[in-house]
Amino acid sequence: MKKIFVFLFVLCVVVVGYSQQRSKSEFQINPHMLEVYSQAEIDQMYANDFARLFTLNFEMTNFACVAGKLPGDNHIEMQTLDNYAHAGVVTDEAEIIRTGYINPHLYDFKQDNFRSTVYPLRTSGYYIIIPPKNQYDRVLQANLEQYDY
Repeated sequence: MKKIFVFLFVLCVVVVGYSQQRSKSEFQINPHMLEVYSQAEIDQMYANDFARLFTLNFEMTNFACVAGKLPGDNHIEMQTLDNYAHAGVVTDEAEIIRTGYINPHLYDFKQDNFRSTVYPLRTSGYYIIIPPKNQYDRVLQANLEQYDY
């Protein structure tokens, strides 16, 4: 059942991606990008390397998600999130659960090619899920192809 759900989700994203072309001016930067990159760096990537900017922005928005259920049997379970935080990063699980967002640039997340990677939170019943690389790359490419740059 979960595999069907993931497949339908990916299929919907791809279909929507091919349905229309967008110009660079319609591109929206995730506000969390400013936590990692300066506005000058973002502006430079926008002007000179839009594909890289899009990829970084897509990663910031879609690489890791917070879930209340495991993604079925096809996953790898890792240790708790604190074990993968960069030096000096304090993990606020309550904030992560409340907002449903985690900045993937603050952690050393691993990504399997074919299985989801699951990082359990200390709060019971909540997980950070990283999609399989092959699915993530397909969705990323389909979304990038929407833009006429």
